[in-house]
Amino acid sequence: MISRQQLNELNLKGWIEFYSVNNDEYLLNISKEIGNIVNHPNGQLIDYLNPKRKINTIKNTFSHNFEHQEFPLHTDTAFWNLPARYVVMSCEETSETATTFITYDEIHKTLTVAELNELKKSIFIVKTPSENFYTSLINNLDNDVCLRFDKNCMKPINKSAKIALNILDEKLSLLCVNKVEWDKAKIFIFDNWRVLHGRESLKNDEMRTLKRIYIKHK
Repeated sequence: MISRQQLNELNLKGWIEFYSVNNDEYLLNISKEIGNIVNHPNGQLIDYLNPKRKINTIKNTFSHNFEHQEFPLHTDTAFWNLPARYVVMSCEETSETATTFITYDEIHKTLTVAELNELKKSIFIVKTPSENFYTSLINNLDNDVCLRFDKNCMKPINKSAKIALNILDEKLSLLCVNKVEWDKAKIFIFDNWRVLHGRESLKNDEMRTLKRIYIKHK
């Protein structure tokens, strides 16, 4: 199972990766040690991600907008009122296409006081089939700070939001992107409120399958 040291590391820096078996039962057991599993919108505890062509996708999803190209850095489930707190990912087989990520701590170190204020003052609208709601790039959720960022579903409403998007785009372009290389059976767990993640453009991996589990706090 997951060790106390690994849990401490996850809490400290916002992510961990380690080589491990990744059968479904093991992934579910590890996830339950972190928090409560949240069903994916498709109703499943484990979501199986396969590269898709635009014709086989839902409008405004990453696969629809970017197909096999690079997926930009974003917050998973940003279209939920309360985004999933943690995400567990694993790859069934080796893959040449890395998962990319940057932490909020890395971004925060580059922000001036004025820039951070613009992010906090930003107002975006999120439109879903069931409801619309307003949010900011920086939110206080469950007494913790949450960076919520997804251009697919978040549309700027006020001046600060437009400025904040330019600020964040600039910071992300200057920072070094971290990579999870799926070179062996591996598990990647990250704090979805503190880590933006994406994907390299597909490299000979049209048949690859990533497993994903959403977790909320206990």
